[in-house]
Amino acid sequence: AVLVIVTRSPGANIIQTVGLIKKRLPVLAAALPADVDVSLALDRSVTIRASLADVERTLAISVVLVVGVVAFFLQSGGATLIPSVCVTVSLLGTLGAMYLLGFSLDNLSLMALTVATGFVVDDAIVVVENTTRHVEKGMSRFQAALKGAQEVGFTVLSMTLSLIAVFIPILLMGGVIGRLFREFAITLTAAIVISLVLSLTTTPMMCAYLISRPKPPGQRGWFARLSDRTIRWMTQVYEKGLNWALDSGPIVVAIIFASIAMNWYLFSIVPKGFFPQQDTGQMVGGLQADQSASFQLSQQRIRTFVSVIRHDPAVATVVAVAGGRSSSGGFLQVQLKPKNQRAPIDQVVTRLRPQLAKVSGAALYL
Repeated sequence: AVLVIVTRSPGANIIQTVGLIKKRLPVLAAALPADVDVSLALDRSVTIRASLADVERTLAISVVLVVGVVAFFLQSGGATLIPSVCVTVSLLGTLGAMYLLGFSLDNLSLMALTVATGFVVDDAIVVVENTTRHVEKGMSRFQAALKGAQEVGFTVLSMTLSLIAVFIPILLMGGVIGRLFREFAITLTAAIVISLVLSLTTTPMMCAYLISRPKPPGQRGWFARLSDRTIRWMTQVYEKGLNWALDSGPIVVAIIFASIAMNWYLFSIVPKGFFPQQDTGQMVGGLQADQSASFQLSQQRIRTFVSVIRHDPAVATVVAVAGGRSSSGGFLQVQLKPKNQRAPIDQVVTRLRPQLAKVSGAALYL
């Protein structure tokens, strides 16, 4: 085989780069002799697309959960529509800010949007709740919206500034970690700022048209009655727990110290690392052999390793190179099948290690 390894230029989008290469492959195959087969051995964009799809799915679930919780407690379609619109517009506005800043949709920026889903709804809920309180007292919706926004305007501003202050240390971080999380911090900050503007402009406007007085208890629907019963039950449970905590001071203090000790213990035993381990669908192996071994002997050994790995049911392709830094060395890259067609990568590595250990004269570390 002749390996053609393509690396993207600095700043280029890897998804677009891989897409362009795949479009050119048929042209390249047509220009080569008929007995030459052009195949794609390794594709880094597969795992990137899968991780992005997972984060996008998480973002959609978080939006649905936020809207569902708001609907359950506000018990009004119009009141629920207001924070729902604010969440959607805040996220869309953040995408516009990302476009102007030259950011791309990656794991960190999408993670920031997911986290922002819970932040951007807070300001709108504060304004809606305060406006609803004035409407219930008999004030007109227009006047209630104006007064409600004026009363909580400074509170909403202080909440936003306090959230932004949390991300200032991340913006000032240096090194690789700072470079990685700067996009996350800026994206989240932009979402919070946009939600502030919406909560003081769009939210009061929508409250003036959508907020309505609560219906009498006899005219309320089943959803409102279910919400009331659930809230009363939660309040009773909380009240009982609070009374027990106030009456059992020594026990509560002991629980606090036990929790601190348990957290300290768990922090010491939990595995730590720069990034969590994840199944990328790719494995990398390094060949270690006697330094006096010739290139031909190393090539024979690495072919034996390739034969063992290729027969595993989870493996799609294997690319191996003999030599490298020394004539006795070598390395290989393994592309696994999609996750729904194989076992987790940890189990694949555990399954291969005993078979690779049977090869004499060299060791392959996956």
